[in-house]
Amino acid sequence: MARRCLNLLLILAVVSGLLTAAVGGRTKTFVRDSLVGYNCSNKEKGNFMAASPYKANVAKLLGHLPGAAIEDRGFSSAVAGEAPNAVFGQTMCYADSTWDRCQACLRESAVDAKELCHLSQQVKLAYGSCVLRYAEYAFFTTADLDIIFSLWTAEYVMDLPSMNTTRWILLSRLARDAAVSDLRLANGSQIYQDSFGVSHVIYGLVQCTRTLNGTQCSRCLAEYLMRLLESPRSNSTYGTLRGYSCFIAYDDIMDTGINLPPGATGWLPTPGGTSSQRGLQPSPAPAPTGWIHATPPRSRPKNKGLVASAAAGCSVAFVIAISILAWLLVMHRRRSRRETRVVQELENAGNDNFSEEIDGRLLEQTTGPRRFQYEELAAATDSFADERILGKGGFGTVYRGHVRELNMECAIKRISKESNQAGNEFLAELNIISRLKHKNLVQLLGWCHDKGEFLIIYELMPNGSLDRHLDNTERLLAWNIRYQIILGIGSALLYLHEECQECVLHRDIKPANVLLDESFSPKLADFGLARLVDHQRRSHTTQVAGTMAYMDPELMFSGSYSPASDIYSYAVLILEIVSGRGPIVVVNRETYSTLGIVHWVWGLYGEGRLAEAADARLNKQYDHMEVERVLITALWCAHPNSALRPTIRQAVSVLRHEALLPSLPANMPVPVYMTEIDTRASTGSSRGDSAGATRSSIATVSPTFPSPR
Repeated sequence: MARRCLNLLLILAVVSGLLTAAVGGRTKTFVRDSLVGYNCSNKEKGNFMAASPYKANVAKLLGHLPGAAIEDRGFSSAVAGEAPNAVFGQTMCYADSTWDRCQACLRESAVDAKELCHLSQQVKLAYGSCVLRYAEYAFFTTADLDIIFSLWTAEYVMDLPSMNTTRWILLSRLARDAAVSDLRLANGSQIYQDSFGVSHVIYGLVQCTRTLNGTQCSRCLAEYLMRLLESPRSNSTYGTLRGYSCFIAYDDIMDTGINLPPGATGWLPTPGGTSSQRGLQPSPAPAPTGWIHATPPRSRPKNKGLVASAAAGCSVAFVIAISILAWLLVMHRRRSRRETRVVQELENAGNDNFSEEIDGRLLEQTTGPRRFQYEELAAATDSFADERILGKGGFGTVYRGHVRELNMECAIKRISKESNQAGNEFLAELNIISRLKHKNLVQLLGWCHDKGEFLIIYELMPNGSLDRHLDNTERLLAWNIRYQIILGIGSALLYLHEECQECVLHRDIKPANVLLDESFSPKLADFGLARLVDHQRRSHTTQVAGTMAYMDPELMFSGSYSPASDIYSYAVLILEIVSGRGPIVVVNRETYSTLGIVHWVWGLYGEGRLAEAADARLNKQYDHMEVERVLITALWCAHPNSALRPTIRQAVSVLRHEALLPSLPANMPVPVYMTEIDTRASTGSSRGDSAGATRSSIATVSPTFPSPR
């Protein structure tokens, strides 16, 4: 053990040197008042003459906004002049900025606007600490959904499903709180346990511009939440998305940039009398100006970029190195104890008693699954050799096996003993899949519980999982095969939802769980998360589970699964099959801007360009009307309001050309659960559309806003 610790220290000494150079990634010490993006309208969009009244009004506005924002805790909106030369302006500091950086950013933005966009009518400037925007029309009450920039650490969580679920629940709650807060701001924390039994805390902070009403604030934050979820970097321990109308940040430690102001200052009203700061450490007293900061003000670095002083870097690196060593030692001991405890519990529980329980559940089936011996399956997989691995999932590994006595090829799922739910998942999957018989469901052949192992044996699918074929750039699936897969999975869901004795909710529909036989007929697999519900009740409230990119967003607000949840996942699956793209679509390769596939396809639909969603690699070798029918049906199944989605029977009828296509709105609707937030906002206060924001008055300021162009 001592030798291992010495080796770890040597490794960490090297790592600490690397961390010194990269410390900005962990502690987020990027220069928060550096310019990260700007947009000045060009001549085609409209500029003004150098001697025009509009320029004079711009100068008045820029001279007023920084000071007004400093007086009102980092936010100000104002109008200078009168139509047709009125200028509408707004500036805001992000709530995780320190007071020094906020003030510096507000002042610098006004200077930069004059230099960078001196004749532009419409200007947007974004910094690490603040944003500035002005235009010739009133934009205050409409959310700008553009994300200016995102930032992630290079550190990743060990248990992504647990963190993802907790993070979504936390940020969704904060989004609701911010929508009814006078200052359009909320922060808080949430505790969760990972699959190793270790407790963690996630801290979150969300913010909108104060001129947005509850609906617009909710809309902006909901969009950012989805974009955060869809990001390939969403497994980082810290992340932030920043825009002109709202911003979101989360972190696994509290003192690294998410500054949480104390509620006693009046900075953060708590809607409904409930505190959104449970579990948070108290912050320092506010600055004399009224701005709240949770870290001591620091002098502004001279260079613009990601910087860290050498002394601070070395100190942080040393602390991180020691912390990592301590964490590794604790985790090693805890994991060793846990693995020993799990094995002992499994063995002490009595394999025979547990197995007899399973046998008892399956006795009524005359041709039920067979109970295998562990030695048979070990021999079938060459002692579970890595070369035999077909794939890995959230609850275990699947191996290719050959049972010599039966001369049978099979797939053997070995459920991970490290999972807290190993026994439950094993029983749940056996209990459900053993009673299902359908040509588009994978067939259960047998099971084994021996030597502390949980093993499930399935028929082997020669063509593997669908995701491997969708990712294959050399051998494409023809349209007729894709259409066959879509109908086959629809048929499987129809059986699960409506034709079984009890409604079966799969809860994890995705390409990796669609297996293909020798003729590429699909079979839905992996029922480890499936649940049985009564046909009359048709819902199941439980801990959120599944694969996030395929999960119904409404689940995060309700926590209640229903057939509509599976329908949404089916929609994402269909869109992937038709487009050949993943659930996250890169819409701009230069900036790596992304959209969820539902948002992307619905956008094309609204623009009359739905045909562009089809996989370009197919070279249009398909029935165009059929592809359009499938895409529209998928959008129907992905409707943001679950009550407006079809049943699986209705969807399959449309896919089979047995029913008419639905009529969908050109723009993706706002979810009902988001409009409910605005109802809370309107009943909780009488602020009106301005949401309690203070619009400043300066010389020649107009009190009314013309309609946006």
